[in-house]
Amino acid sequence: MRRLFLVTLLILTAAAGYLAGSRQALAPRHAAGAATCRTFPETGATVCDRFLDYWDTHGGLAQQGLPLANQTSEVSTVDGKTYTVQYFERAVFELHPENAPPYDVLLSLLGREKFLANQHSPAPSPSAAPSPSAAPSTAPSASPAPAPAGWPRSANGTGFRLTVGGVTDPVTSSNQFLAPKAGMRWYGVDATIANTGSAELSVNRFYFRLRGADGRDYTFASAVDPTPQLGLQTLQPGQDTRGWVTFELPAGLAVVNVTYDPNFGKGPATVDLR
Repeated sequence: MRRLFLVTLLILTAAAGYLAGSRQALAPRHAAGAATCRTFPETGATVCDRFLDYWDTHGGLAQQGLPLANQTSEVSTVDGKTYTVQYFERAVFELHPENAPPYDVLLSLLGREKFLANQHSPAPSPSAAPSPSAAPSTAPSASPAPAPAGWPRSANGTGFRLTVGGVTDPVTSSNQFLAPKAGMRWYGVDATIANTGSAELSVNRFYFRLRGADGRDYTFASAVDPTPQLGLQTLQPGQDTRGWVTFELPAGLAVVNVTYDPNFGKGPATVDLR
């Protein structure tokens, strides 16, 4: 009787395993290439597919930081081609579908861009926005001609100061293959960011918002002029940096102000541009 019980138990166990395996084999699977995304509530940005895979497998939050905005298209200063990119606090991901994984996601050459910007930028003119520290600043090579009494204009945020040395409206591109969309124009802001706090300060064009007279906020555009564009970098206490931030907005729309918000709503700085 005991032997019969053991045999019966073995048969039932084998049958259960077979049925479980059958259910697993017949279970619906995600289609190849199906979108996989994750939204980060801290910034509201969403990371998808290969960018999310790279973020997860290359240090995640500790190494790459939070995503600052959704992915966008941007012209590379290295080869002049347009790539899908996404900005994070400590890196910029660049998608290269012409490469086989894992080399289809690369990091932008931020150090190269910063080096070239410093190499080709002239020293600030006496009328340029004053530097709040002894550290050398990156001076825009295309200087606007603002009213002497109106510029520069500054505003303090939590741990930093935003200074606008002037604006260029509209911005015209020296690249014949890159232009604003139909019915739109580029608007350039000559910005200096100074770290007035006691901790490191992240500098990123995605932290800027340009408020139009329509009440909407516009983020930076992937323009090549004026140069140099303000680059992704980290400022130590007492340091500052200067460069252009270019926005794309409707032609004829008046501009109200520009805001720099590196702390996600905690103590931004806003400069009136009217």
